[in-house]
Amino acid sequence: MSLAERRRKRVGMEGFWSSPSENVLDRATAMFPRLFYERLDDLGIDFSVVYPTAGLSFHRLQDTKMRRAICRAYNVFTAEQFKAVRRPHHPAAIIPMYTPEEAIEELEFAAKQLGFKVIMVGGLMRRPVPAVAEEQPEAAKYAEWFDVIGIDSDHDYDPVWQKCRELKLAPSFHNGARSALLRNSPSNSASTTSVTSPRPATPSARGLFFGGVTRRFPDLNFAFLEGGVGWACMLYADLVGHWDKRNGEAIKSTHPAKLDRARLLELARKYGREEVAEAVGLGEGLDETKAMTAASRTSTTTSAARSRRSKI
Repeated sequence: MSLAERRRKRVGMEGFWSSPSENVLDRATAMFPRLFYERLDDLGIDFSVVYPTAGLSFHRLQDTKMRRAICRAYNVFTAEQFKAVRRPHHPAAIIPMYTPEEAIEELEFAAKQLGFKVIMVGGLMRRPVPAVAEEQPEAAKYAEWFDVIGIDSDHDYDPVWQKCRELKLAPSFHNGARSALLRNSPSNSASTTSVTSPRPATPSARGLFFGGVTRRFPDLNFAFLEGGVGWACMLYADLVGHWDKRNGEAIKSTHPAKLDRARLLELARKYGREEVAEAVGLGEGLDETKAMTAASRTSTTTSAARSRRSKI
């Protein structure tokens, strides 16, 4: 696709030439488990957990039959490939997560029949936006939201976490977000692909926390791959900050009823412009509850109006 066409469609420029070519031995090592096994001492590795590369997108395929079939095929093939070198190498099975049912079925098969000890699950499931599908069906395929699994999902994934606990498997997330939102550069592949793993890990981890998964399954470990720990430090600091300012007691200090309007008006008249003091005196913008309610009504009215126009 040309640059002009990528710009017209707002498609990000993907990375290219990402595999070793000059160093054939390293390339072959990443392809053949037995060669990897022979080079463990040279590489200084005693134990390895091996995750897919090309297979990173298999569990995100939209077509249900294709998604389930290709994940199953990959798991069967990988188990056979690593059969002779399983002791130092533990390959990860790919678990599709669009529904809890398909996840549980593949977990059972991968662990009990293929002997997998490691799994990679999906954490950013693309789903259609119901309102768009109902009101503008022709545009539905262009409007998606990301289901982070832990919170606000239409599905209950607790049975999946329970199955992971039962099988003694730690869910590991490897989420990519190339060409999405602010990582969409039609002209620069580095801009499109930089920092693609740490950022998508944040919503998955945050969702598990706020959705109560970590409280309901405190003995279940979760892993987030290929992103370092910097993003986790930022998330932890932000969670602490939100708790300090918005816990049940602290948030009471921001209740609109606590505002001394007379004192605020006095300060507005002393330090603000005349029109600002007048607005404060009228109470404009001081009641956040009313403002939020009005905004919600405006959004609903706008949506309904668009729907009526589309029908006309």
